[in-house]
Amino acid sequence: FRFYFCTVFITTLLYSSIVFSNSNLVSDPLFSFLLTKFPFLNLINVYALFSAYWLLVFTISLVSGFSTAAVFHIFIKLFGGKGNYVATYQAYVYSVFILSFNIVSELSLFYLKHKPAIIFSIVTSLFLIFGFLFLFTIGLKNLHDLKTMRAVFSWGLPLGIFLFITL
Repeated sequence: FRFYFCTVFITTLLYSSIVFSNSNLVSDPLFSFLLTKFPFLNLINVYALFSAYWLLVFTISLVSGFSTAAVFHIFIKLFGGKGNYVATYQAYVYSVFILSFNIVSELSLFYLKHKPAIIFSIVTSLFLIFGFLFLFTIGLKNLHDLKTMRAVFSWGLPLGIFLFITL
């Protein structure tokens, strides 16, 4: 839990500072939603707003880690996984750590608005997503004693359902 806590702490702090440092606050979807619901936020000091925004993003990130691991765990059990929820959580957290390096591509998009920066951001993001899926598959395979294809289906099916529902 400490490893995940530190990762979420650092990445949300960096993300929040990027949003606030570039005056792109109004274009951020979460902040735009908050402004529509609570118009008085325009009157608050920007540092207090930064702290509240960071705390909100941090809390959502922590809770989503537990709930995402729980959803994956249900499908892992359906595919014959032998481990417990803690094993699923560990596999998820240790593999999702690689996605925290996506902050590099975020920085390149905010500070370098040229075509190479956009291409770099897309390539980096795809590389990190495939790295996450690879590490998650290996973790599920080892911690839940699953065959490789069962491990792939145990995360691929919920991901496919989510994409089908949202798209």
